[in-house]
Amino acid sequence: MILHNGVTLQDIEFEWISARQLKIRVAWPEWFQNAEQMAAFTLDDQGNMMFPPEHSLTMDMSERNQTLVEEDNRIWDDGFLDFDQDMKTSDPTFEVLDVVIPSQNTTVKGLQIFVE
Repeated sequence: MILHNGVTLQDIEFEWISARQLKIRVAWPEWFQNAEQMAAFTLDDQGNMMFPPEHSLTMDMSERNQTLVEEDNRIWDDGFLDFDQDMKTSDPTFEVLDVVIPSQNTTVKGLQIFVE
């Protein structure tokens, strides 16, 4: 599973829904929750911000993000893994790995999960 590059081990949670379904939660990095900071990364060919803080898209995104914030003051994305057979529902072991993609000359974060 490929993750954003701002992920740490503390940003990942697991919950067994059943013996065949594992829920994975990944928290957004703090800077990603802030629409104004995200907009600063979107530049046109001349290096100018395409969506400055006063842009309607930035404002709308900022308002929507606020509705996603949970009790812990973070935004989480949920995903589910479904298995063909029952698994042991103990806490899975996992690692966050740096995965090199030579053809793109880039490195991404990958989540490796071990379940039985």
